[in-house]
Amino acid sequence: MVNVLVKEVETRFGSIELIALYAEATILDPRFKSYGFLHQHAYNEGKKSLISKATTIRIANSTNKINTLPNENCSDSIWNDFDSEVNTLVQSSNPTSAFIVELDKYLQEPLLPRNEDVLVWWKQYQYVYPRLFQIVKKRFCIMGTSVPCERIFFKAGQTITKKEVEYQVQSLRKLSF
Repeated sequence: MVNVLVKEVETRFGSIELIALYAEATILDPRFKSYGFLHQHAYNEGKKSLISKATTIRIANSTNKINTLPNENCSDSIWNDFDSEVNTLVQSSNPTSAFIVELDKYLQEPLLPRNEDVLVWWKQYQYVYPRLFQIVKKRFCIMGTSVPCERIFFKAGQTITKKEVEYQVQSLRKLSF
C-alpha cells in the first residue's frame, strides 16, 4: 500500500516544481527560496521565469524626477545640471538588470523561520524589494485548496429553482389522481 501511495504522489506531484507559477511562489517565499526545490534545474527555471517578468514591472518612483528642495528650484541653481544628469541616468536604467540585482539581494537574505508569517515579512520589506513585491502580490493569492470552490458548487447544487419546484408539484399532482 505504501508503494502505491508513493507512486501516486510521484505521478501527481513529481513535476510540480517545474510549473512556473509554483516555482515563482516558492522562490518568493522567504522561508524556502532555493531550498524548496528538489532539483537545481527547477530552481534555475523558476528564477529565469521571475527575471522574464521583470520587463512588465513598473515602479512608480523610478520614473519620477528627483525631488529638489523648494528653495533650490531657482533657474540659476548650480545643481540644475547635476539633477538633470541624474534624472537621465535613473530613467535610462535597465529594468531587467535592476530586477536581477534586487532578486540576488533578496536571495542572499537569511531564511525566515518556517513558523513566521510571510505576509508580515513582505509588508516590512516591500520598499526594499519593490519589484519583487509587485510579483508577490500576484503569486501569493494562489488558493491552497479547492475546498471553497467545492463548497460553492455543493451549495449551488442544493438550490432548487422555481422551475424545478413547479415540475415536482406537477409530478405530485399526477400521482394523486
